[in-house]
This record gives sequence, structure tokens and C-alpha cells, in this order.
Amino acid sequence: MLYLANACGPAVRAAMMPGELGQSCIPAEGRSPLPGVGGSTGWKLGAGAAELVTQATEHRISARLGRAGSRTRYAYAARIGCVWVDGRFLTYAADRNLAVLRGWLAERPAAMPAAGTGAPGTGAPGTGVAR
Repeated sequence: MLYLANACGPAVRAAMMPGELGQSCIPAEGRSPLPGVGGSTGWKLGAGAAELVTQATEHRISARLGRAGSRTRYAYAARIGCVWVDGRFLTYAADRNLAVLRGWLAERPAAMPAAGTGAPGTGAPGTGVAR
């Protein structure tokens, strides 16, 4: 699963170069570039959000979970079928937290897609381009 981040420090930018992390950006028109699950924490971590991700997946639409700035939320996003997550985990203490985030990435279950194995919204394997 790909973690989208802001290029908030040299180590984070270096991790973006080979595609280990994705660049989080919002187009000029202000809408999210990826279909995603957001809202209050209670709703986002509940059955309704999980059902939306299931529906998206059934229609070959990759989903992301916003504000996944903890290991628990990262793992939850993987369990419900999200392919992308974003959060501000790297915004503060980026160099130290990058090592922690790499640990989350290494723990990914075998069934979870690796970073860069599908374009958001298309279900196309192997493209890895966030649009």
C-alpha cells in the first residue's frame, strides 16, 4: 500500500525518488486526486466506510483512506481494502518518522498490494502513478 506524503524534508524527498512514498498533492480545482474515505474518525473507522471501500473495489476503483497517520489506521486501511493512504505522520520529525513508516510498509500482509502496483481509480496494475 502506498503512503502519500508531503515532501517535508530531504529524507522524505529521497524516499519519493524511487517510488517508496507517493507525493500528496491537490489539483488547482481543490478536489482530491484519489477517491477516498474521510470524515469523522468514528465514521471512517466504522462499517459504512468499510462498505464503501468494498463497493469501490467491486467496481475496480482503488480507494484511499485519509488521515492514516498511525500504524493502527494504516493497518485498518489495508484490512478494508484501501490501496492508498495519506496523513501528516511525516510532517513533524520527518527523518525519525520515516524510519517508523518504513516499518509499517515492511509489515504489510502478503495479500496487500505493494506500492506502485496500480493507479488510483483505474485498478490498472503496474502503473503506480497517482493522478
